[in-house]
Amino acid sequence: IQSADKYHFDGILVNKSTVTPGQLDQLVSLEDMGNGEKMATWSDGRKARILPNTDPVDMTRNRVDTRPETIDELDVDAIRPPKEGEQPEYSCNVLKAVLKAKSSELSIHGEIVSNFSSFLYGFRNMECGLMALLDDPEKAKEAIERLNQVSIFQAREQCKLGIDALKLSCAWAGAGLISRDMYEE
Repeated sequence: IQSADKYHFDGILVNKSTVTPGQLDQLVSLEDMGNGEKMATWSDGRKARILPNTDPVDMTRNRVDTRPETIDELDVDAIRPPKEGEQPEYSCNVLKAVLKAKSSELSIHGEIVSNFSSFLYGFRNMECGLMALLDDPEKAKEAIERLNQVSIFQAREQCKLGIDALKLSCAWAGAGLISRDMYEE
């Protein structure tokens, strides 16, 4: 909101609608690396490189990645939107705070990640996600359809709060990663 005032923006995109409470309480140190860059260290040993105006980058070495490597390891049944009352109380807490603090002149935009991006991010790396599309296309389509229901749920939750617009973000659409026909399918 301060940046919107300073630079005369007419709107704000809130791309992280929820932050887990207590996260900052686990911060052990925040070291200034110069050029606006910082290194955060958490009580469990994780480290994150924080650059201005972008998401933190996990710098933890030897972290165990529990995401599946193959489509066979993917539990499609576990993919579902929350049922009524299952979402935590702090759900959309950042978005709620921005909406509460905004002036009437500001347009507040929420954001959700597309089902296709969620599918790819759900694997150990992009190569694993792309191979999953080829190895078992039917299971991949089922997972993507289920993720679509999750996206719809998230969009509705943000719209109920009173956002002015919603951005559906897909970093891979039009990137030449897969063909247009495959993306549409």
